[in-house]
Amino acid sequence: MLNCYKILEFFGYNPGPVAALDISNTAVKILQLSRLGTIITIDHYAIEPLNNIDATSVIKAIKAVILKSGVKAKKISIAIPHEKIITKIIRMPAVLSDKDMGNEIELEASKYIPYPIADMSIDYMVLKPQQNNSDTVDVLLVASKSAYVHDITSLVIAAGLQPVIVDVDTYAIARAFEFVTKNSLTANCNKIFAIFDLVSNNISINIVRNGYVIYVRDQAFDEPCQLTIEQQLVSLYKTVITMGLFEAVDGIYLTGSKSNIKDLDIIIENILQVKTFKLNVFSNMLLSTNISQTEFAYDSLSLTKCSGLALRNIMN
Repeated sequence: MLNCYKILEFFGYNPGPVAALDISNTAVKILQLSRLGTIITIDHYAIEPLNNIDATSVIKAIKAVILKSGVKAKKISIAIPHEKIITKIIRMPAVLSDKDMGNEIELEASKYIPYPIADMSIDYMVLKPQQNNSDTVDVLLVASKSAYVHDITSLVIAAGLQPVIVDVDTYAIARAFEFVTKNSLTANCNKIFAIFDLVSNNISINIVRNGYVIYVRDQAFDEPCQLTIEQQLVSLYKTVITMGLFEAVDGIYLTGSKSNIKDLDIIIENILQVKTFKLNVFSNMLLSTNISQTEFAYDSLSLTKCSGLALRNIMN
C-alpha cells in the first residue's frame, strides 16, 4: 500500500465543516465557507500577522486566528508549498480498478522519486483519458517527504485542531481560478493563463491550462533595486515567455495582498497588451453579518489560497 497518512490526502474531500488554514512566512489566515444549494456563504475569516516562523510562534498564531475568526470547526484543510512536493504525470491503462491503480502507482513512483518510497507521503489523481486513445489515462502523481508533512500537521494538532486534508498551494490557487472562470470553461479550453500571486516578500507565476498547473516560478521581491511591483511582475513574465514553453498567455490574473494596488490590473494590461484581471473569488458569495464588509473587501485578494482550500471541500 502507498505510504500515506490515512487522515491526510492531496485529493478528495472530508465530510462535515472544514476550515481552510493558510500558514505563510508572514501571516496565518483562516477561512470557513458553507454551501446551501448554489449559495456559498463566507462564515468566518481572520488574518493573524506572523513575525517569527518558529513552532511556538506559529502555534500561538494559529490559536489567535481561530479565536479572532470565531471558527468552531476542528477539522482543517492546509496546503504545503509547491517546492516541497514532487509531481509527475504518468500514463496508465484505463481499465485498472482503484486497487490495481494504487498498486501500479506504488511501483511507478519509485522510478520518479529520488528518495526512499518509505520516507514519502504519496497520492494520485486520475486526470482524464488520453485524446484519441481511450485505453489510457493521465494520472497525476504527487509526493512529499513524510517528515515535512508531519512537521506542518504537528503544528496544527498542537493548536488543538485536526488536519484532515493536505493540499498543495498552487493547486489551491488553480482551484480558486477555476471556480471564478467556471462559466467560461468551454471558451477557455486549451487556453493558457498566468496567475500572479503577489505577497509581501515574493511573487510567483502559476501557468494554468485546462484547470491544471503546468508551470510555476517564484521570485523574491527585490526591494533594493527600487523597481516597482509592476516592473518586477513584467520582468518575471518576460523571463518565463523567453523560456519558449509557450509564446504568450491568453489572460493574466492577479492575486495576493500586494495585488490590492489601485489599477494594477489596468497598468499590467497596458504594458503587456494581455487582458488582465484581479482574481475576485468572492464576488458572488454571501458575507456573514458578523464580518465587516469593508475589512473583507480589503483582505479578499490575500485569501485566494484559503478560498481554494475551502472550495475543495464544499464543491464536492
